[in-house]
Amino acid sequence: MNNHYSWKKVLQDLQERGVEEVLLFITDGLKGCTYCLFSIYPDAKYQSYFVYISHNI
Repeated sequence: MNNHYSWKKVLQDLQERGVEEVLLFITDGLKGCTYCLFSIYPDAKYQSYFVYISHNI
């Protein structure tokens, strides 16, 4: 199962459970996630999380 399909199913499940709006979505660069997020929650804001990178330097 590819990442795009997996994320779409996860986000659709959240929507079906009653999540009507996402204000901010933060990930560490998960592939396929942002496209699916905006297709289901078009008003959401997206931010990448990079703190873990600075801890590994």
